[in-house]
Amino acid sequence: MLSGIFHFVVFLVDGGSWQGPVSWRKPVTFGLSFGLTTVTLAWLAGLLRYRRTLAVATVTVAVTSALEVFLVTMQKWRGVPSHFNQETAFDQAVFSAMGITVAILGLAIVVITFIAFKPFDADPAMVVGVRVGLLVLIASQILGGAIIANGEIIDREPLETDLAIFGEAGLMKLPHAVTMHAVQVLPLLGLMLASTSLPPGRRRNIMWIASAGYTGLIVAVLLQTFEGRAPADLTPLAIGVVLASALLGAVAIFGLTAGLFGSKPQEPAA
Repeated sequence: MLSGIFHFVVFLVDGGSWQGPVSWRKPVTFGLSFGLTTVTLAWLAGLLRYRRTLAVATVTVAVTSALEVFLVTMQKWRGVPSHFNQETAFDQAVFSAMGITVAILGLAIVVITFIAFKPFDADPAMVVGVRVGLLVLIASQILGGAIIANGEIIDREPLETDLAIFGEAGLMKLPHAVTMHAVQVLPLLGLMLASTSLPPGRRRNIMWIASAGYTGLIVAVLLQTFEGRAPADLTPLAIGVVLASALLGAVAIFGLTAGLFGSKPQEPAA
């Protein structure tokens, strides 16, 4: 995360385009996203059991995330693309190492997710938020692999075209980003719900509604992307899914607000 912040400052000083395969955007976004994900997984692992296994999994997440960010950042400082770069044997080795690193990271996330589906002591809403968030994070890893596969199919130099575009205008980075950060959004909602006066069953139901709304958002961006459409080029089906997702989100926010500002249950008289 500090690397991402540092390179954002470098971008402000150095200038240049924010887009492109050799822009400061890559070390900034990779640093912040991988750092935030690492911190989040360490936090969630602290709620779970099987601590020895989780220690190995979370250290693996930390090491592989740091290595991935280092490799992406190193290539930017060298002035070459980090992804799909086959110009030299060294660049090929870096891209291959990035793929292996992400594969090991994904395996560690699967281990954490598997343990999360075993019983653990937490608020009912938090249990749902943790499990759904981790499942969506696995989906994010799959979508990251789809971006790589798409670039390999296009088979052009990264400086010639955006290899993360599917079809005419499908922005594959968007569903990848949306799925990556559910693991922060839903558990944070779980924390807020746990502080309300709502009964446990209602807190859990609100989390399920929020999870359904977030899933709807994922479905909408997936429809846009894999139909080869730009994010704002909404089809009637995508509009319907977005509206349904927004409605579910509004219901969840209303339920949370009612719990946060509702009257506390009175203590029974002595």
